[in-house]
Amino acid sequence: NGLEQLCINFANEKLQQYFVRCVFKAEEEIHRLEGVPWPEDVAYHDNQGCIDALTQSRSGVLPLLDESCALRSAAEAEWFRIVDQTLCVGNKAAESYVTNAGRYKLRDDEAFVVRHFAGDVCYISAAAQARALGSAALGSVRKGSVRQAEAYGAASSDSWLNKNRDQLLPTLAVALAASESPLLASLFEREGLLAQEELGSRKRPPPVTVARKFVAEVDALIIDLQRTHTSFIRCVKPNSEMAPRSLHTPTVLRQLRCLGMLEVVKALHCSYPTRLPYADLHGRYAANMPPILKELRPMDFAEAVAHACGVPAADFYLGATRLFLRGGAGTFLEELRHMDVERATPLLLERILLMERRRSASSKLALRLITWHRRRIFLAHRKAARFVSRTWRGTISRRATEKIRAEQSTAAAKAQRKRAADAAAAERAAANQRAVLAADPLDQVHRDDPV
Repeated sequence: NGLEQLCINFANEKLQQYFVRCVFKAEEEIHRLEGVPWPEDVAYHDNQGCIDALTQSRSGVLPLLDESCALRSAAEAEWFRIVDQTLCVGNKAAESYVTNAGRYKLRDDEAFVVRHFAGDVCYISAAAQARALGSAALGSVRKGSVRQAEAYGAASSDSWLNKNRDQLLPTLAVALAASESPLLASLFEREGLLAQEELGSRKRPPPVTVARKFVAEVDALIIDLQRTHTSFIRCVKPNSEMAPRSLHTPTVLRQLRCLGMLEVVKALHCSYPTRLPYADLHGRYAANMPPILKELRPMDFAEAVAHACGVPAADFYLGATRLFLRGGAGTFLEELRHMDVERATPLLLERILLMERRRSASSKLALRLITWHRRRIFLAHRKAARFVSRTWRGTISRRATEKIRAEQSTAAAKAQRKRAADAAAAERAAANQRAVLAADPLDQVHRDDPV
């Protein structure tokens, strides 16, 4: 992979960015301006970081290549080393898109890897390619084949810097521009003028490199595409063998993922891809509607028409100026939009009358349902209140009974303790009396003497 492949992949990156801008960013911006929610689970890969890593001024791969081409003493290996030091080391923004080629067993001054939206691509120098072809060329020459040897010589002389300069020698350009052949002179007329200015001026003009011209042409192509209404056609390769009537599912799925088609399908499923301006519906049909619908605002009229056509509430959203519908939800509305007014008005009136009957029936049913629901809640609350009241009264009665029993138990215990204390006091008195008599019997005799 050389400079040619890098230019091709850069053009693919720009076209993919234009696709993402048209399909995702533009849709998200329309939803935001209309006040319609954009689904948060829709994620898409924005490759702006890869484009910046390739073209950012003074730090991108191609501008660094142009700077190296402006120096006559610059070498290809030195440019590869500058790319590695500028983009692969310490630059967090570009490091996720440009890395070194260590996993391919190549040095920093021989190759680098760019992470494109379709996959990683390793770009190698002409010297590394020549070294790889050199070993094969040596064996080929021994066998009598010179094709590998010629490829080796071409690769060793055709470096990235020479390809990017793509300049004729000034004297050769002047000679070709002065050719006697009108065709040859017209082809090299511009190069001859530039060569004459370069030969006659001491100050060297800035070189017009292949990379700079290619980037300018791709940017001009994108500007031209933005001025038109673009429709995208995605080409999918069914198999790698170029065989007819053969579909290799993993290959197809890998291409669909790289092209972002899975995210497109998810965005169309989750967002509102169908839009109907309020002015179209209101201006075409409001004049023939009943007075109650004729007096509605365009937004309210569109909402009434959507309900009348049986569109579920989850499948449409009212924007600032348009009615947003999910994919396939507004089939009748789309048909109504392109139908003749005289033919569509009776159909729309029929739908509106059907909607009114359904609304009246739904109001009566809702009233009955609300009454039944509220009565059911009332009965449940009354049953719960009775249960709580019954339980609370039982709790209070049990607490009063337990309190009375506790008081009775306490009084009985106090009486028992009093009787025990009286009995103990009487026993102590009797014991004291017996002790006195036992200690002095004569005193008892004198006490018993009548004298």
